[in-house]
Amino acid sequence: MMSITITNPITLLIASAIAFIVGGIWYGPLFGKAWWAEQSHRKGRKVKGSRLGMGVQALHLIVAGIVVFELAQYTTAATAFVLLGAMSGLGMISGGIFLGQSRRLVLINIGQHLLTLAIFAIAISL
Repeated sequence: MMSITITNPITLLIASAIAFIVGGIWYGPLFGKAWWAEQSHRKGRKVKGSRLGMGVQALHLIVAGIVVFELAQYTTAATAFVLLGAMSGLGMISGGIFLGQSRRLVLINIGQHLLTLAIFAIAISL
């Protein structure tokens, strides 16, 4: 049975905060308009972000960070990034196909997720 032992939880929290900020920039100024244009079921409606949604996103980042940090204990940070990137990328592609999302929307989402994993991989190597 494996136990979770994060060598530096402060690094994980800082990497999660940075990934959260990068996600805001990714879905805001960088790809916000393109992402919103692909949301066909929400066109014309302004949706205000909820505190619960922000909390769930923050929890997701922390859990993803824990997984990357744990996997990196058994391999290199680069290998952890590649393995998790491939696994989550394939999952997001299959989810996008299942939900009928456009290729552009899936690529925007995958790009942000891979960037988040890269931030964690860099944090591990420091």
